[in-house]
Amino acid sequence: MVIAHRACWHKAPENSLKAIEACIKIGVDMVEIDVRRTRDGVLVLMHDATIDRMTNGQGPIKGLEFKTLKSLQLREGDGGAHAAITPLKIPTLEAVLRAIKGRILVNLDAKEDIIDSALILAEKIGVKNDILIKAEWPAHDPRLKSDRIRSAGFFMPKITQKNQYLSLRAKSYSWMNPIAFEVKARTEEYIKEGSAEIALMGARLWINTLSQTSEKAAGHIDRLALRNPDAHWGRLITLGVNMIQTDEPAALLNYLKLKGFHK
Repeated sequence: MVIAHRACWHKAPENSLKAIEACIKIGVDMVEIDVRRTRDGVLVLMHDATIDRMTNGQGPIKGLEFKTLKSLQLREGDGGAHAAITPLKIPTLEAVLRAIKGRILVNLDAKEDIIDSALILAEKIGVKNDILIKAEWPAHDPRLKSDRIRSAGFFMPKITQKNQYLSLRAKSYSWMNPIAFEVKARTEEYIKEGSAEIALMGARLWINTLSQTSEKAAGHIDRLALRNPDAHWGRLITLGVNMIQTDEPAALLNYLKLKGFHK
């Protein structure tokens, strides 16, 4: 499965409706989006705590009302002071969920304590089973037993490599029957050791190959995969990985289709 990090931001501003539509057009399986709350309680898509990088405005999202955000314009691509201003606006989570219904899956990265609110909205719109919620909470965390999380369509624990074996850490979540595990691994050995146990649990194994996070993908990053996909994306697949979050979704899709790994 191909997951587009902040949607297809090479084609449009990251976390924008246009970037999500670009992903749908090329056949991406899932888009990862970042969600925050405005001062007046509206859930919007934005990775950073401020709007500085991605808009023609400034300030923290939690200190601004949505009526202010509506007047701003998004910057192209992954933003920055030199990125062009576009006519596009910051989308609300509600608008995104209505747009994706029945068309593409969404991985919701909650940048604040907004999971309950997001799930209530997803249930209202009828897309609960199109949403993958994730959090790096230990298996004994009481939040995992909340009615809202237990009734969520799909939940994915996040695991960062530490001293304990991946297989043991994954097994500690077995009571939840998780659909997948997002694993941040420094070494191939860590992935390889745990992949069989995760498969036995009926779950998928997710790795991030984002170019800026080599320590989270055992060195197999997009920048290197573009030059030699077999040595990086292909290598991860041989280790048991079957979900890849990438900043290069089009290239990854082309590679997987060429190898017969994606239909």
